[in-house]
Amino acid sequence: MDEKNVTSPRKGGLSVYGTNVLMNISNTMGALPAFNSKVTSFGENGELISGEWVKEHILVNDPTCHACPVACKKEVEITSGPWLGLHMESLEYEPAWSMGANCGNNDANRAKMIDLCNDYGMDAIESGIRFLLTGSLRARLHQWGWPTGLGRRGRHGGMGTQDRLPRRPRQRHGGWRQRHRGLLRP
Repeated sequence: MDEKNVTSPRKGGLSVYGTNVLMNISNTMGALPAFNSKVTSFGENGELISGEWVKEHILVNDPTCHACPVACKKEVEITSGPWLGLHMESLEYEPAWSMGANCGNNDANRAKMIDLCNDYGMDAIESGIRFLLTGSLRARLHQWGWPTGLGRRGRHGGMGTQDRLPRRPRQRHGGWRQRHRGLLRP
C-alpha cells in the first residue's frame, strides 16, 4: 500500500475513515486478535467495528487537530439503542480493538465504555484488557462452581462485565484510615 494513499489530506484512508480504517485491513489479513486473542480474525463482525462502518452510520463531524495534515480525528454520535445521543470524540483503532474485537463486542457498548474511560481519565486500551480478564476469571470461577455474583457468565471473557460501571474497590478490615490511625493492625 502506497503511503500517499493512506495519509493524503482529506483523500487518504486515515483522513477519510480515521485510524479505525486499519480494523478491516487487519481483520482481512488475519492479524486482528479477537476473543481474548484466541483467534486472529473477528470474521464478519470486523465490519461492524471498522472505520468504514463508523463513517456510514455514526460520524457527525470531521475536525482535525491543530496543523495536522492527516486529519484522522472523527466525532461520532450514537443514534439508536441504549446510548442514544452519546456524542464523543473519535473511536480510535486501539480502544475499538480492545473494547471491541478482543472482548467479542461489536455493538455500541464499546463507544460508551471508551467514553466512560475518557471521562474517568482511564486508558481505554488497558481498561478493555481489564474487562476481558475480569470476565474470563469470573467465567472460569463459574465453571468451577464458585459464586461469581454476576448472575450470568461473560461471553468470550469480557461481555459479562462491560455493562457495569467501574467503581472503587471495597475497603476491607475497616479501611486504610483506621489502619493508618493504628486502630487495626494488619
